[in-house]
Amino acid sequence: VNYMQSSILAGKLNNGKLNISGDIRKFPFKKESGNINFEAEIQNASYKFIPDWGPATGLNAKVNVNKQLVALKLS
Repeated sequence: VNYMQSSILAGKLNNGKLNISGDIRKFPFKKESGNINFEAEIQNASYKFIPDWGPATGLNAKVNVNKQLVALKLS
């Protein structure tokens, strides 16, 4: 979560879906204590790959978070 907050700097979130099962107070979930799944499309995103680099801008992205796995597909 911290990585995404400092990497995705701007954009318009579309088609966002969030599903949580389990005790949210135990997030981030470990093993079988719960599950979180987040999917979204981001248009016109600014994304900073590395802190010392300038951001890439004008990107479209698909984000998928499942438990502790984050997948980000940029185009």
